[in-house]
Amino acid sequence: MKEYNFSYKFSSIPPIMRRGKHVLIVVKDDQGKYILGSKKIYPEGIYRFIGGGVDLDENPAEAAVREIEEELKINVRKTNFRPLAKFIVEVSDEKETFVFLTFLFLLTTPVSRQLLVASDDLDDLVELSKDEVLELVQKYENLSDCLVDLKGDKSGLFKWSDYGKFYSQVHQIAMELA
Repeated sequence: MKEYNFSYKFSSIPPIMRRGKHVLIVVKDDQGKYILGSKKIYPEGIYRFIGGGVDLDENPAEAAVREIEEELKINVRKTNFRPLAKFIVEVSDEKETFVFLTFLFLLTTPVSRQLLVASDDLDDLVELSKDEVLELVQKYENLSDCLVDLKGDKSGLFKWSDYGKFYSQVHQIAMELA
């Protein structure tokens, strides 16, 4: 598994990065396309690899299995996942510094997009070619600088552009490794 180290100074740390650890799964379907998910809160045209937080009592491979089951409603074994990369990210704002770990896995599935259902906290799924994922990288790099407050109480305050800095690199590297 390749290891990458990044450091970001943000105006406000995106809430997902406060979780400490999360997994992202590059899901490749039976046609060689990539399955990504979207949420209503995402800016238009923004999708990301399937994934989510790693619970305290689980390792990253177990979290990857759980996230696939929750978000795509398919059952897979840990042995179906190929570890691609570990990202060690130091994120800070004017007040705090966090270390955020992301574990990137590849899952090649014989299931086609038509048989997959967006579940849990996903609102939609898309099937993208490698070139379309690379176009998504550009969209991440051009996300807005305006502040977003996901929770309405300033505890979820961040800029989409800060979120995009990290996810553009992850998606770019994933296309190089997958």
